Amino acid sequence: MLFFIFATLLRCDSPSGVDGSRKMSATVPKCNPCKLPPHIVPPPREPAQSVASSSDWSLVFKLVLCCLAARGGAIAALGVTIETSTLVPKSRAAVWEPVYKMREWGRWQSVFSIDLEGQPAEGKMLQVTCNWKNGAVDVSTEKIVVVERRRRLCWDWQDGPDWALGTDRCITLADEAKGTRVVNYLTFSGPLAPLVYWFKGGVIADGFESFNRELLCKLSPRSCK
Repeated sequence: MLFFIFATLLRCDSPSGVDGSRKMSATVPKCNPCKLPPHIVPPPREPAQSVASSSDWSLVFKLVLCCLAARGGAIAALGVTIETSTLVPKSRAAVWEPVYKMREWGRWQSVFSIDLEGQPAEGKMLQVTCNWKNGAVDVSTEKIVVVERRRRLCWDWQDGPDWALGTDRCITLADEAKGTRVVNYLTFSGPLAPLVYWFKGGVIADGFESFNRELLCKLSPRSCK
């Protein structure tokens, strides 16, 4: 009897089941805190969108470069003109005299100084010193190409090849009902034209305006007040 009770106790304490074919795990199953039930899982966070991604700025930069390249190509191929004008209440003959006497320009205006032997004539070389409003000073060698009495005086830049930078610099006079229209212009063409226009166009236009005004003041002081 005691033997039977002892055998029964041994069977109950055994780690196997009733038939002894499968062991029962004594480890308590653990709960994964990262895996919550679907009804309490918070929605995923969406990444904050930046104001402009790097790809957006890259696209803008490329568009700007394309526009500048297109504009520069058009200037190089077709040319670009800087032009100013003024109306002087005098005859063309009266206006032509100070315009034609280039060596005396420095006496009545402050922008352009001309170094020339004798009077202007086609084919003559001259040196032009430009005192720009921003304080810069440019000195260039030019050649007179057109002298049309009382109508037009033109000269061209000679410090480089025409294929790189072509110029057409003129002062023209035309009759109007109240006097003479003076037009001061410079046309650039060639591969270097866009650079010269973008970096120098503003000061050149200011210089032409100053020349026109000082010419007006010389010939008609009352008109320039």
